[in-house]
Amino acid sequence: MRRVSALLAGVIMSRCVDASLPSPSRVDRPRIVALTASEPAVRPGREVTLRAVWMGLRDDATVRSRWSWCDAQQVPDPRRCQVEGAPIEAETPSTARLVVPVGEWYVVVAACVGASVEWPVGATHPRCSDGDAAEEVVRRVRASADGALNRAPSIATLTWVRGASRIELGGSGREVILPRCGAVPCDAWQVEVGASEGDAEQIDDGTREVLSASFFATAGAVNPATSALREGETRTMRSSWELPDDAERCEVGVVLRDQRGGEAVRVVSVQLR
Repeated sequence: MRRVSALLAGVIMSRCVDASLPSPSRVDRPRIVALTASEPAVRPGREVTLRAVWMGLRDDATVRSRWSWCDAQQVPDPRRCQVEGAPIEAETPSTARLVVPVGEWYVVVAACVGASVEWPVGATHPRCSDGDAAEEVVRRVRASADGALNRAPSIATLTWVRGASRIELGGSGREVILPRCGAVPCDAWQVEVGASEGDAEQIDDGTREVLSASFFATAGAVNPATSALREGETRTMRSSWELPDDAERCEVGVVLRDQRGGEAVRVVSVQLR
């Protein structure tokens, strides 16, 4: 995935921006943190659903997008896909469907909040009609007639740990309530993500996939931004999340990847009480 620019202003939830959050985990305005495919690899002619996953986007925000796709062998630079590729008719600004022919393909979405997506003459990237840079994200989708197909990993557990407190978000839960800290300084929360058994699949060369997780937040500081396992492992990955004292309601996002295009994403609304 390639993030060209975060977009729009005026966003996130009240009191949830902190300048100490290091890139690339920082989400200080609406941002696409992943472009997922319902299946990262398919048989030719099968339809996949593509979804741009946002963080920091208000419920009443207006998003406009431009989707396109191109042959990765014919257009090796995905930045040219919006110019040289074919358009995809999106279902919504954040979702699209594509019937995938045999081969390897780039899918690109450019999006703006509160503005239209434009491609000025001579520009190398799309822009928004209000003059801001568009949010531009790329992923690959593959279709092959034979061989084993890659299966996307899944987030089996997502847990917040601090001292004796351990709060697990079960199933596909999207909201969690965390207790405020009564001490100063306050210990950081550990955000732990676990993959499902068997998610590190065997590759054609006989090795197994390497799983990694990227962490994002709209408040505080996340460190490290990315955690990776050894080949074939599916144990817990974690990141430390330090919160500002005045945080009230924020978002935390986790993207689990398998190195071959498979992704699982969970964006969670966090309330502190």
